[in-house]
Amino acid sequence: MKIAILHSAMTEGNNGAERLVYDLAKEWGSRIYICDYNERVKASYPGIEKMIELDRIRHPGSFSRKYFEMMNVMTRRGDVDADFIFYSTPMPLFRIRKDPTPYMYMCYTPERGFYDLKEILRDRMRAWGFPRYQIGYLMLLYRKRLDWNLFTRRVRAGQVITNSRHVMDRYEGIYGSRPRAAIPAPIMVSRFKARPSEEFYFTAGGLRPNKRVDMQIKAFAGTGQKLVIAGDGPEREKLEKLAVKLGADVEFLGRVPEEKLVEMYSRCKAFVFSAIDEDFGMTPLEAMASGKPVLCVNEGGPLEYLNDKVSFLFDDVKGLKGLIKAHDTDDYTSMKDDCIRLAGIFDRGTIAKRMKREVKLILEEFY
Repeated sequence: MKIAILHSAMTEGNNGAERLVYDLAKEWGSRIYICDYNERVKASYPGIEKMIELDRIRHPGSFSRKYFEMMNVMTRRGDVDADFIFYSTPMPLFRIRKDPTPYMYMCYTPERGFYDLKEILRDRMRAWGFPRYQIGYLMLLYRKRLDWNLFTRRVRAGQVITNSRHVMDRYEGIYGSRPRAAIPAPIMVSRFKARPSEEFYFTAGGLRPNKRVDMQIKAFAGTGQKLVIAGDGPEREKLEKLAVKLGADVEFLGRVPEEKLVEMYSRCKAFVFSAIDEDFGMTPLEAMASGKPVLCVNEGGPLEYLNDKVSFLFDDVKGLKGLIKAHDTDDYTSMKDDCIRLAGIFDRGTIAKRMKREVKLILEEFY
């Protein structure tokens, strides 16, 4: 059976959804259909250009024009060569109105900018100035209505899987129907190495408000401990200024290639994670695959797999600062074997087989 993967864009690198698409395509031998691409992702996904079918958007222009052009490309193309479609982002799902091909949709989360993170999104929009904010707000309402109609009227919940029970509950609370299963995103355990720990903590991901990296910088200030940050985003300049202001020992690496990311996981003494009510959280798993425990905020999807043998939990800046002061490298090193053992449960081959089973069940139940 030939499975195609539809994912609107591959532009970030070291992104959880992109990583899942890449890993599943490798495991299944699938083609990835996208309409927006940035060559910098080659550093994170070796060989990706040989795996994609790219239909570039013609009018990049403003965000609004880009959004509608991407929707046009992803919903009207007729050249997807597959017996089954794995939808990885919601935009291509609009094609199910006219495409009878059997499908499954992987929901990483309902669009949080429409729901629980709407105030963060609006704050970003207000920075555009009042006239553009008004237009952006109307666009937001329109897109939210499209989203609601899609998931309450077009998509069968019985053909939806989520990456965590946490997201399953969020989906049901918003759309009123429960997805068929929660299957975590995979990691390729063999990519990661456990090396002797050096004297720094590590975090990785997009530098956006919902990641709350400012919480980490505030916690590290005055501890004498070093934090290394991999990733980029709209918050970077603000975070760099905060680190200088507080006198915190923080190093910003910016975007890093795959090899560098794996190296930093292997050399750090512990990984720090602070995202708001995270959907699932792949970076903590990648850190554990490198034998490194996680200092994690006490909320969201990571709580489904973390335990006291592989992690320490905190609620706020004060709590994180307390953990940094209370534990040393030897404490973290003693957790190495438990970390690697737990991460192994999420290996790419195992998770890909679970998803393939759901594909077969969907075909039996609906087709």
